[in-house]
Amino acid sequence: MLAMLDRIYSSLLNRRLRSSHAVAAAAAAQRATGDDARQLKAAGFGAQTMKQVGFTASELAAVGYKAPKLKKAGFDAFSLRAAGFDARKLKATGFKVAALQTAGFTASELAAAHFKATQLKAAGFDARSLRDAGFGAAELRIAGADAAEMEAAGYSIELLVIAGFSPRQLLAAGLTGDAINATFNRALGTAKDWTLPQNARSSLPSASRRTLKLYYANDPSAGYRR
Repeated sequence: MLAMLDRIYSSLLNRRLRSSHAVAAAAAAQRATGDDARQLKAAGFGAQTMKQVGFTASELAAVGYKAPKLKKAGFDAFSLRAAGFDARKLKATGFKVAALQTAGFTASELAAAHFKATQLKAAGFDARSLRDAGFGAAELRIAGADAAEMEAAGYSIELLVIAGFSPRQLLAAGLTGDAINATFNRALGTAKDWTLPQNARSSLPSASRRTLKLYYANDPSAGYRR
């Protein structure tokens, strides 16, 4: 019984392949006469067949084929970007961050398509690219960026503090004790040496974190450092 089913399946598959080849041959012949993509589409040929006979994604998009049809036909994100589809449209079509990054989309373009910082960081975008795309310090920290790479990307010490980095983490990132002490003491109204082990804890009390955030959120100097 299984052998019979295998023979039936193989027969149907071969028939389908022969039919597909015949359709492609007919499309190629019609194209050879000078017919363009619009004429082949009007003749009933689909996007996959037209791709087989050499039409580009740009040519097919120009005659009305949408991104989902072109993706199903086998075009990649690079071809669809060249055809004029933006990151938002290709995301809706089902392309992932890695494919869109390979296609040449920037972090800013992918952020505009509502990809998250965590997704872009995981795909390999660096902290400066994410900062330039408009992501805040807290978003980058959640995405896995450390204080050192964020400071190198231009985030100020105040923004790093707002994001929740502790004195110990800032010290490990290469920031000076004087800068750390000035930043914490100014906001908290203290006179501590925050770099001392007993003060430079890995996490601050929630009340202190709220105070720091409120203080520097309203401070125009707490911006990016170029």
